Amino acid sequence: MYRLKIKEIRESKNLSLDKLSKLTGIPKTTIYNIEHNNVKATFENVLKIAEALNVTVYDFLNE
Repeated sequence: MYRLKIKEIRESKNLSLDKLSKLTGIPKTTIYNIEHNNVKATFENVLKIAEALNVTVYDFLNE
């Protein structure tokens, strides 16, 4: 599930929710909720997160 992969990649890069929020302009509560499957991420937000993490959207889908 790409939402869980976002958290895994974020943590592997030692980025806090706060830092990722600042890099993307997405509220950290929204990122938290995406990571914990509480909300569906918009494609725009997925793209912003991928860019901030320096990965492709495909990386979120890779097992």
